[in-house]
Amino acid sequence: MEACYLRFNSDYSWSTSGESGKYDVQNIDTHEFGHWLSLGDTSNTEATMYKYANLGETKKRSLTSDDIAGIRSIYP
Repeated sequence: MEACYLRFNSDYSWSTSGESGKYDVQNIDTHEFGHWLSLGDTSNTEATMYKYANLGETKKRSLTSDDIAGIRSIYP
């Protein structure tokens, strides 16, 4: 099994509380973990796998039906 690593770029400001003006660690980590599961980015702006995140955003900490459908299609 291959190891996976995630590094947070120190050029950005990070938060664990959804603080305004900073990226939320869990929000971004959940998205990146989706890539580890072989999910690609989606055009659904509400999905965790949407390709952009806003500062202070926390809504993508949990999965939407779009994300779950993608996972189920890869891992039935």
